[in-house]
Amino acid sequence: MYSFEYAAAFFLLGGALKDCVNVCVKYLNDIQLAIVVCRLYEGENGIILTSLLREVRAIDFFFPSYFKKKKNK
Repeated sequence: MYSFEYAAAFFLLGGALKDCVNVCVKYLNDIQLAIVVCRLYEGENGIILTSLLREVRAIDFFFPSYFKKKKNK
């Protein structure tokens, strides 16, 4: 069994915020966790947080059922 929570934690400890956020979104399917980690790590207007929110808005706009399907699997 894979432990993606540990992977995200070790990326964060190593200073690789972008990789941590990618693990949270792609493997844990937890966008809220990715947003919280970004806001705690780099503040309210961070670069990675801004790109994450743009990506989420684009996916929600073009594929509204994308995350609903992934959570049900």
